[in-house]
Amino acid sequence: MKEILTEDEIEKIIKIPNTRYLTGLRNKAILSLIWDTGAKVSDIIELEAKDIDFEQRKVAFEDRVLDFSKKTERLLRKWDTKRPISKYFFCAKNGEKLSRIYLFLMVKRYAKKAGIEKNVSLKTLRNSFAFNHYKKFKDLKTLQKILGHKNIKSTEIYCILYQKEFLEGYEAKNGIVPIGIEDFKNC
Repeated sequence: MKEILTEDEIEKIIKIPNTRYLTGLRNKAILSLIWDTGAKVSDIIELEAKDIDFEQRKVAFEDRVLDFSKKTERLLRKWDTKRPISKYFFCAKNGEKLSRIYLFLMVKRYAKKAGIEKNVSLKTLRNSFAFNHYKKFKDLKTLQKILGHKNIKSTEIYCILYQKEFLEGYEAKNGIVPIGIEDFKNC
C-alpha cells in the first residue's frame, strides 16, 4: 500500500527548511512546488528557469504545464534571485544538477525533523498530492493529466485508496459498510 501524508503532515515538512540559508530556501521551494503540482523527481532535477512563468504562476514540465500557488511563487522568486548561475533552476551551491539521492535524503531528513514516523520519500509527496487532489475533486481524468500518466490505470489507485479510506471511516463511525456509493462510480 502507498504511504499517504495528510495535508497537515505535508505542511509540517514544508515548514522545516530554514530559508535564512540558501539550501533551506531552495529546499522549501522544491517541497512547496511538489505539493502544488505533484511533480516527479525528474521534473524537479531537470527544471530550467525558462520553464517557469512567474506572472501566470505556471510551470512547464516535460509533458505538462501546471499551476502553482502564490506561496510557492514567492519562494520560487526568492530562490531565483539568489540561486547560483546554472542551467538547472534547482541546483547545488556550485551550480551542478541536484541528484536524486540528495532529494531522497533531504525529504527523509525533513520528515524526521517534523516528527513524521511514516516512510516518507519524494514519491510519498507525489502520492499524497494525488490522493488529496482526488479526495477534493474526484476527477480521475484531470488528475491523470496533472500527473502525466499515459494510462488511466496508473491514476485509478488514488480512487481505490480514497474508497478504502472512506469505507474504513464510515464503518468505524456507523458499524456498517454502505453499498452503492456515488463517489466511486469513477473507480
